[in-house]
Amino acid sequence: MRIGPAALVLVILGALAVAVLAVFPAPGPTTGPAVSDTDVAYRLCEVALREAGRSLWISKTADAPPWDRILTEHAPLGTYPVDALRSFLAQRPSPDGSRFPLGRAAALGEGAVCVVVRDNDDGDGHPLRDGDDQVLLYVTAVLPSGASAQIEALVRYVPPDFVPEDAVLVGGSVAIEDAAAVSGSRGSVRSTGDIIVHPTAVCAAIHARSSAILPEVDPAAHRPEANFILRADGSILTAATLHSVRPGPGGWNGWSYDAPRKEWRHAGADMPPGTYYVEGNISIEGPGSRTLTLIAEGSVSITGLLRLSPALADTLVVAGGDVRCSAPAGAEFAGLVAAREQIQCSGGFLHRGVFVALDRADFHPLVPAGARRDPGTRFADSVRVTYDGGLRTLLRNPARSVELLSLRRLR
Repeated sequence: MRIGPAALVLVILGALAVAVLAVFPAPGPTTGPAVSDTDVAYRLCEVALREAGRSLWISKTADAPPWDRILTEHAPLGTYPVDALRSFLAQRPSPDGSRFPLGRAAALGEGAVCVVVRDNDDGDGHPLRDGDDQVLLYVTAVLPSGASAQIEALVRYVPPDFVPEDAVLVGGSVAIEDAAAVSGSRGSVRSTGDIIVHPTAVCAAIHARSSAILPEVDPAAHRPEANFILRADGSILTAATLHSVRPGPGGWNGWSYDAPRKEWRHAGADMPPGTYYVEGNISIEGPGSRTLTLIAEGSVSITGLLRLSPALADTLVVAGGDVRCSAPAGAEFAGLVAAREQIQCSGGFLHRGVFVALDRADFHPLVPAGARRDPGTRFADSVRVTYDGGLRTLLRNPARSVELLSLRRLR
């Protein structure tokens, strides 16, 4: 295939070689059909495509619009020397601190794998500029035997924000009980386990035992975005001024701290709007209307006649432990509520938004983990959840890769 001057060769790092060894182990006795070298080369192309897709996503997320850089920085050379390419790409760290899996040949005997990035026909008339967040990847693998394969993939950038597609998303089992209702154009319940819907409950759609992609729920990652930090030593730090206060017997703006339970409590009184990061557990009680985002390393309890709206990025609650919401009819919440463990909702409140429960190991006692046929995550009484889509939350896109729009085998 002839590659024009707009192309940039991206050669997969040594990390890819490790992936290759995992996918293609050393030959041994087998009773299955023989796999041709061409098939092996094609599978190697697929591995390289996954690695390149993640690298492209990381580069664009970290340094928009870097796809223009990829298309233009070395365009006069057409194909780029591996040694120089390595130093160019080494400047782009991934979120976990490692380097991009690009920039060094993946040795496979005398074979090699490379990825070429070209602009697609996006209508802007400029092959060195990306006008639609889409690019073409040409992946070529050549084995020591001389067998080769090549694929063309059209990929699209996926924003880093987690945009929920379901009103309730659970990494385990969930129960919808009594007269609870989940509705809206995106009012579906999706879980990796069972979904138990009682005869009197209502769901717009259910997707049980689904291969759902769950976001990361990591409260500590969002600490820098807090306006107030409620610390484990019983003090409150105001991020803007770095001024620290320690609530006395009467509390501070309605806040008090229970040291044995490692729990911050707020009851009744108004509070400054903003994002609150909690080193421990937090309990919010009504009545009242508040604009806030609660990010807790532990669990979150919300009770009483409250009207809550998110202060930051359509996100109301992110909890490293459990979330329990118990509020009467007339109470209304909005936004994303996410827990690393379980979520339990009761009463008659209305929630306009999304619940995400990862259902991970049960370290926090607020909501028991339950079992497959008696799950800890449940929605009971006459709780109503409605979601029409479109929330852009604090949580991150779990795929950390581009979206594959089309794929074709060239040889």
